[in-house]
Amino acid sequence: HESNGDALVYVHEGIGEFMIAGVRHVLEANQSIVMPHNVPHRVKSLSYLKFALIVVFEQ
Repeated sequence: HESNGDALVYVHEGIGEFMIAGVRHVLEANQSIVMPHNVPHRVKSLSYLKFALIVVFEQ
């Protein structure tokens, strides 16, 4: 899907696959990535996955 806000993802525990604009990123604990607004993305757990997601919207 897409979001109209930029999203910061921070992985607390586990391993996850983050597809952003067709590019695969595998993140582990203590790693982060930005998912830009209006760009297709998806998240897949590759193990137990605990992450924080902060989305910033323009006013």
